[in-house]
Amino acid sequence: MEVCYADFKQDIDHYRRLGADEDALVRSEGLLNHYFFVIQQLDELERSLELKNAHIARLQEQLFGPNTPTDDDLAEESHDSLKDKNNPPVDDADSEVEANDEPCDEADKHDETEISNGDPVPKEKKPGHGRLGADEYTGAEQVFCSHEHLKAGDTCPECLNGRIYAVDPMRRVVIDGRAPLLATVFLIEVLRCALCGMRFRAQAPVDTTQKYTALSKSVLAYLHCGSGQPYNRIEIMQRMMGMPVPASTQSDLLESMMGPLYPVFTRLIWYAANSDCIYQDDTFIKILALIKENKQCQPARKGMSSSGFVTEGKHPIALFFAGREHAGEHFDQIMEHRSKDADDIIRMADALKANSKHEHPAKKSKCNGHAVRRFKPIANLFPIECHQILQWYSDVYDHEAYCKEHELTPIDRLHYHQEHSSPIMEQMKAYIEHQLDGKLVEPNGALGKEYKYLLNHWEELTLFLRVAGAPLDNNPCERILKSLIMYRKNSQIYVTQYSAYNLHIITSIIATCRLNEIDAIDYLTQLQNHEQEVWANPDQWLPWNYLETIECLSQPPPETINGLQSSAISA
Repeated sequence: MEVCYADFKQDIDHYRRLGADEDALVRSEGLLNHYFFVIQQLDELERSLELKNAHIARLQEQLFGPNTPTDDDLAEESHDSLKDKNNPPVDDADSEVEANDEPCDEADKHDETEISNGDPVPKEKKPGHGRLGADEYTGAEQVFCSHEHLKAGDTCPECLNGRIYAVDPMRRVVIDGRAPLLATVFLIEVLRCALCGMRFRAQAPVDTTQKYTALSKSVLAYLHCGSGQPYNRIEIMQRMMGMPVPASTQSDLLESMMGPLYPVFTRLIWYAANSDCIYQDDTFIKILALIKENKQCQPARKGMSSSGFVTEGKHPIALFFAGREHAGEHFDQIMEHRSKDADDIIRMADALKANSKHEHPAKKSKCNGHAVRRFKPIANLFPIECHQILQWYSDVYDHEAYCKEHELTPIDRLHYHQEHSSPIMEQMKAYIEHQLDGKLVEPNGALGKEYKYLLNHWEELTLFLRVAGAPLDNNPCERILKSLIMYRKNSQIYVTQYSAYNLHIITSIIATCRLNEIDAIDYLTQLQNHEQEVWANPDQWLPWNYLETIECLSQPPPETINGLQSSAISA
């Protein structure tokens, strides 16, 4: 457009040099300026409409989920569907049947075969029936039911000749319901002497000095922090089942169990700080005390956030922090525990500026998953361009899936990506630069902004092609943040910053147990039962070694003779 305008200007100047009527030239020049001004405004309007449609598409995706792709659309398909793009589509009715794992009714048994070339062909059944076997219920109480009239060794009542013997028992699972916190009332008999008045009290089978056991606190902590159940909902359920536990009491119980959790949380921070790679992200929260402070004092920073961190490896760790600080500042707090001789840690995060505001050096890696999600909402507006970008990313994720499936070492994974993924990423970059430099796309439009996002963060997005162990995306941290998001949607608010700090510690320990496939309720219970031992040596009471520590404590001490171990004397 600028070239055409310059051509018209040159023509007017040419006629002016030839001595044409100046008034006519001025009128023509005015009309020319007005005409191109209108065209420029139309371009601005078109770009504004394009951005508006992109915003509406993103809003629709957030509210209603991504649109289901069709065969006629060139929009991006999901990562799994791209693998099977050569397979024919499945009808909706068939997909509904495949998704149902329940056994069919008697009336539907005649549909189990299909007719192919006149011959019945049995349908392929999905493996498994969707039910859990009795072996899965490891925490269930086992009750042996003996026969009412017979026992092993008796004469067979049927043939009257043989002897019956025991075989493997039949197993049946019965699941009952009860309140999460089960109350037991002990009626302790008290006898009193009629002459002296002395009272004699019976001995209870359990310790009744503490009303709430360590297990009850652990279950409550898991319900509130691990499942996001608000105190009031737990109170209503407990009261409905005749075992009331007030909401205020629940808060006091969680505070009372924090003692042994502090040293464990500190050691988890140390292990996370000395890992090779750490994921981080933020999500917003509401703390009532800070909200009141914002209204009264007008502090310099009014925002509140929960920061989540994840480390992978043999023993993955999840950490959560709450307050006015963002993830970058919490990252510096964690890195204070890192060894001085260690190399710079790999820090994976999204492109939010707050994530990069830290002082401790790190190898910055940014999330390609966020980059992929930026193109999905506008795929219907720019089907060809977005499909191309998403197809390239799909190939890269296929290579990442291969590395995970074959459990490649970080060095082998790096070499594999350099060989297979690096050409794809370079082709993507050249394609984007060609689109922008050739003015094939509006730079400030919806698609142009996403192109510039990739180019501006290209070094961090492609760190996995240069550094061994650098992740491809921030999905591990995104997954664990769901615990905080679930809590926020249910409980909505923290009362004080102190309570938020404590609850984030409990959530960190529960999330770490989940990552290590550890029973979080049992772990929290054992920490409370061995509080002194935990403070003395917290390294022996981490989620992945506490069972070995308990086993060592349960073993009897070696025999001693005159204060010396018998083994030492024999030596």
